[in-house]
Amino acid sequence: MGAQEGVYVTLEELVSYEASTRQMASSFSRVSSSLLQGNRPSRINGRGGAFDQIRHYQQGDDVRDIDWNVTARMRGVPFIRVFNEERERPFFVVVDQTADMFFGTQCQLKSVLAVRTAAQLLWMSHHKKQPYGLIIVTEQQVEVFSPRHHRGHLIRLFASLVQANQMLSADVKETRADSEFLIAIQHLRRQISTNALVAMISDFNHVSEPAWQLMTETAARTQCLVLPVYDGIINAWPTRGEFLSTWGGLVTELQFSSHLQRQQIAERAEQNFTSLQSRLTESGIASRPITTWQASDIQLQEALLLRREQ
Repeated sequence: MGAQEGVYVTLEELVSYEASTRQMASSFSRVSSSLLQGNRPSRINGRGGAFDQIRHYQQGDDVRDIDWNVTARMRGVPFIRVFNEERERPFFVVVDQTADMFFGTQCQLKSVLAVRTAAQLLWMSHHKKQPYGLIIVTEQQVEVFSPRHHRGHLIRLFASLVQANQMLSADVKETRADSEFLIAIQHLRRQISTNALVAMISDFNHVSEPAWQLMTETAARTQCLVLPVYDGIINAWPTRGEFLSTWGGLVTELQFSSHLQRQQIAERAEQNFTSLQSRLTESGIASRPITTWQASDIQLQEALLLRREQ
């Protein structure tokens, strides 16, 4: 199947993120220690692991890790001490590629944004020499890949993401996202340890109560970040025209020229989005929404606090 820009991803595109994510990866340790937190402090203190190596200081490294003795011997060139805790913490990414994600009004579909963001996160972990795993949620199955660290493993993950993404279509009449997402979180719970990092990327439209409970428990055990994907149209509803909307097997035509209908749609969308954010907050899960109307790399940098606010 040939990929269309913003509709499907390709393996070549995901591989091409290698260079652009290298600089982002220099701050990955700082991100994992400061942002990806659940509703209790991490049991990992950052310097609790065994000493691993001395390396050059990179932008974004914690200045507290600088080895001043080595730096002095090297005439002021900064070096830091690296502990194996940083290198060995497994990183899991959960990516939703179910039917509801096959939607978008500008730039890219939600499914594409999710895959692009996941690929960039995996590249960052690869650059930091941390083991990384992946869980892909589709309408047909849940694919689970245990953490590894080598390029062949990364390419395999990308190929699976592309395959899941290109299997999506508008022909699905009824979604199984609620049951498949629950299975995915169950797999995640069996795979992770208390020092793991977890990122979940989905629109979270179909999360059952048991799945919410497992997500809450996961956030309590690990450092977890949720990236809710949403379509940017909810911030800029059109004032005229028609919009074809599907939900399961139902298809309806929305008339945006009708002020009353437009208001009802906007209120419902805002209510759903607010409810999701409230549920995540109540569950103690850190979250950063990402929109289909903006590039994935810019949003990821902002989500991981790598870009200063203008």
